[in-house]
Amino acid sequence: MPNTLLKQLMGKEDGVLRLFESPPTKRGGASSLEGAMRSLDYEPEESLVWRAHEGARLFTDKGKFWTTGKRRGFNRWALTFVIGLATALVALSITYATHQLIVFKFNLVNNLVASGSGVVLALPIFLALNLLFVWMANQTVQVHHFA
Repeated sequence: MPNTLLKQLMGKEDGVLRLFESPPTKRGGASSLEGAMRSLDYEPEESLVWRAHEGARLFTDKGKFWTTGKRRGFNRWALTFVIGLATALVALSITYATHQLIVFKFNLVNNLVASGSGVVLALPIFLALNLLFVWMANQTVQVHHFA
């Protein structure tokens, strides 16, 4: 019996799961698996188990200032703050590192030009540093291979 129900839920008798096909239906469009699929078509608030859980939670929180809902809301805002702070620190470090690399590049090129080497040596070094920076930027966005 469980195997036939599983095959009916999968929609094929050969036992191969067909994800994008609708389940078998009776005439008139009513699902033949209405009893088995009932748990998939409700909101959590419509569940009797959820209502009982929420009622028990509200009963235990009755008369308290620091309730479960307030704790959940505080945790969400605290997590939002931590994520925002971490994002700001990452942005600040990227900005600082970029500024330091640019200062290094222009100081090196200016020192080469000022030392008398001229543009002949300064231009290839300037282009090589720019290519290095482009390569570094390219490597930082290659994260999708590891995700």
